[in-house]
Amino acid sequence: MPADTVAVVSTGLAPDTEYALRVVAMNGFGRSTASDPAMAQTTTASMQFFAGMPSGNNGQFTSIVVEPGGREHIAHYDVANSNVLYTTRLFPTSYVTMTVDSGPTGVEDVGGDGTAIAVDPAGKVHIAAHDRTTDRPRYLTNATGPWTKASLDSIPAGAQPRMACHPSTGEVHLSYLDSTDLGTPRVALLRYTRKLPGGTWRTPEGTTYDQTSVRHSLALHGSGDPFQFSFDQRKDLRVYLGQGGSGSMTWSPYPAVPPPLSPPQIDDTAMAVDELGRIHVAFHEKSTGTLYAASYDSGWVLELVDQSEGVDLGSFCALAVQPSTQRLHLAYYDATRKDLRYARKDPGGPWVRRIIEAVGEVGSHASIAVDGTGKVYIAYRDETNRRLRVAVGTP
Repeated sequence: MPADTVAVVSTGLAPDTEYALRVVAMNGFGRSTASDPAMAQTTTASMQFFAGMPSGNNGQFTSIVVEPGGREHIAHYDVANSNVLYTTRLFPTSYVTMTVDSGPTGVEDVGGDGTAIAVDPAGKVHIAAHDRTTDRPRYLTNATGPWTKASLDSIPAGAQPRMACHPSTGEVHLSYLDSTDLGTPRVALLRYTRKLPGGTWRTPEGTTYDQTSVRHSLALHGSGDPFQFSFDQRKDLRVYLGQGGSGSMTWSPYPAVPPPLSPPQIDDTAMAVDELGRIHVAFHEKSTGTLYAASYDSGWVLELVDQSEGVDLGSFCALAVQPSTQRLHLAYYDATRKDLRYARKDPGGPWVRRIIEAVGEVGSHASIAVDGTGKVYIAYRDETNRRLRVAVGTP
């Protein structure tokens, strides 16, 4: 290298490989002692990347679902106009994006703290978002043709919506936070409601207390029973099972997930339930910048997914399970290096980690889906270009 070189580009490296690099300086007196190794992993070569829109300021609070045939449906936030956007395509066609909600009068801020999306067995789309101006949950759907929109609930509520649809019955489940301040640290009641196809939403009900800084999670069992996962006011990570048939839900707690340290500081959660009924959760412990996962069969088994000294790993975590194999797929953000990361795990196997994208500031606001063939779809925010980005492949 020329004199005074302080950086070098290494080319021809293999993908999905960790390299250890040392630096040796030279002058007229000889060579220096080699530096300590700097570890770095190359990005995966198994993904294709797509921009959801050519311009604008969008792609925050993404929520993605993929139909069995591969059609993608993405809800996200239009930062520039404070609206909810819906983006869809069936590969190899291009993405089509439309504004689907700007509030009851067209000037409200809708979607700025979360969007949620689900698709029913007929291929109809259901989206939820928080109208932050009126402080009400919003629901929009194309189930009867043109998009219809409505505000739900009679109390101030709607933050951080989560939605799931049963693949057989088409029953849609929705949870979100109310705006009640129940103490210090500030906690709020999780709200929950559901509706059958062609029916009306049930009267929303309170379920459990949740620390309002945490993104709670919602998932469905194959029987149609809902699960909620959150970091509660006791600073416990806990899953609740809802059972109610045609009546009101009764929520039963599972044992708390074993904390990695006491007390933990949690700000992001994710959950999925596999076809065998096993519950899988993931969460970001922000004081150490560590990503953990846990699975429940007869009890919780806690695992460390990703950790690196001085690096904040695991925020914006999103979890999906492949039905046929029970393989877990986990997308998350490297907040230190501003990269999109991914990990997968087969039953009984170790977590295998990948770097999906590392050019620019990418990977926040991640959501993930997997189709029946095992292809992975990750929607996320490209902060450098201020837009939605989607990575598709088999990492």
